[in-house]
Amino acid sequence: MRKPVGRQGMILLPLLLTAAAPPKDVDAVLALTRTTKATYAVCTWNVVTPSQEVQLKEWAAEYHQGDRHRVETPRDRIIANCATGEAQHLDVRTGEVSTSPSLAAAACGVDANRKLVAKEFLGRETGGRYGPVSRIAVADDGNLRTYDVLDDGAIIAATIHDANDDATERLTSAVLTYSHSLPEADIFSTASLSRSVVPDDCRSGHGG
Repeated sequence: MRKPVGRQGMILLPLLLTAAAPPKDVDAVLALTRTTKATYAVCTWNVVTPSQEVQLKEWAAEYHQGDRHRVETPRDRIIANCATGEAQHLDVRTGEVSTSPSLAAAACGVDANRKLVAKEFLGRETGGRYGPVSRIAVADDGNLRTYDVLDDGAIIAATIHDANDDATERLTSAVLTYSHSLPEADIFSTASLSRSVVPDDCRSGHGG
């Protein structure tokens, strides 16, 4: 005889029935990165090549919870409300804090500051360390970009190439660590900009 569904099962069943389906096209992935409510922390190791003479190898970290997002690099800290578009930027070198409508558009998911002229869904990979990944490619008037996106909207890898004949690579970014745990309670306030919340294993490029 079939056993009745227990209290725990009655709680879990609606969650299973309403769980979001994996994104199946590029527009769904773009929207997911920009509107996710998930809690996550991502550390990446980046190779940035602004010119033929200059190449930087450095960490970056992103933290998200609900509508709130935080980005850190060695030079910048940004906090943003992805629902309202409010954001603040700290220049770590000068200590200057500024605001701009473009900050949240850059911080919250795939950069939305440039109009896309092309976009493509490149498929799904299911064997990754952190779960299934959707890969997309987009192009604007200056760059060709690819992104690897987890099903919670976290971007764990990216590349940026110049949209010119030689397609010079300007950025390659690869995940070092990913988790659903945030480093501390207060990381999205204006006051929190005064301190870094990035752990040493991220800064060293070794990950966890």
